Amino acid sequence: MSDLVVNILANITGFITYFAPGYIFLGCYNYVSCTMREIEKEYLVLKCVSISYLFYVLSSFFGSLHNLDNIAIQAITFLSAMFFGLLFGRIHRTQFANKISLFCFKREMTNNLFVELWEKATDKNCVVLVTFTMKNKIGIYEGQIYKVLSYNTNPNIILSYYICYDNEMKILCDYTDDDNSQIIVNYSDIQRAEFELVPIN
Repeated sequence: MSDLVVNILANITGFITYFAPGYIFLGCYNYVSCTMREIEKEYLVLKCVSISYLFYVLSSFFGSLHNLDNIAIQAITFLSAMFFGLLFGRIHRTQFANKISLFCFKREMTNNLFVELWEKATDKNCVVLVTFTMKNKIGIYEGQIYKVLSYNTNPNIILSYYICYDNEMKILCDYTDDDNSQIIVNYSDIQRAEFELVPIN
């Protein structure tokens, strides 16, 4: 029985040391950078283990300099993983990081277009007017972006003050004067998108 307990505790310790910090880092990074999480289990485990090992080594080195015990080192590992995940995720969203990526690798950082539009409109006190032509001849939506949900490569976009047209541009419904009506459009259902930033008077 004692051997079983020792094995369980060893596995928990290994999980906490060599997996959990990396998972926390990636979760924070993906959340702030609006990027999709890794879906391949093998790559996810490899990333988590590699990142966790790096943070643990650095925390252990810091702990050895200041004579910290194992609990303090573990706490530093988790807190630093969370902090740097949020920090690097935010750096990913900056124009500075995008310029470096263009200069060094000839490619832009992969941010979501509608998230960028919505944030830019908020910063510049504007509204984003969009026209969505939907796939499978569902129709056309015109309206104002109210909010962007599920920040990843396939977000849900909430429109307010919108109009729905059929494929012949006949109005199906008009809520341009209705403050309480909104519609959710999934990014994967959009065939073509047109947008315009309009300053708020």
